[in-house]
Amino acid sequence: MSKLCRFNANDRRDITAMVELEHVPHERFLERFQNALNLRFSDEESPSYALNFNAIERDAFLCEETKFEFPDWM
Repeated sequence: MSKLCRFNANDRRDITAMVELEHVPHERFLERFQNALNLRFSDEESPSYALNFNAIERDAFLCEETKFEFPDWM
């Protein structure tokens, strides 16, 4: 989750490398992200973390982006 929070160029490269080396399947990546969101759900930055997650899905996993729903106040 921390790499998705910062999401700088090094973080993106690290995540992409883990995906390319098949260290993390998409299902596990999604599960861990959802668990982290549940722990930090009150964090107003959660929608931006979800956008970062979607960028990795699109660019590294080459799959459709997961849809996340957040309260209107976020």
